[in-house]
Amino acid sequence: MTIAQSMLPEFEMEMANTRKVLERVPGDKWDWKIHDKRNTIGLVANHRADLPSWVDMTISHDSLDVLPKEGEPYQTP
Repeated sequence: MTIAQSMLPEFEMEMANTRKVLERVPGDKWDWKIHDKRNTIGLVANHRADLPSWVDMTISHDSLDVLPKEGEPYQTP
């Protein structure tokens, strides 16, 4: 069994949980915060939706700099 095959069940479970979280964020509450010093629920939901792309970046690159001195910084899709 490859590493990818052994990780796939966990990835699928996490994706199912991510879908549940994203489905439960009301469309009119994206700016809601649990506390003034915390991120909005919309930003948190966007982060959860963006996490799977980091798997590909991590596997596909020898190194990853989200804020390189030269070139474009990482942009959330």
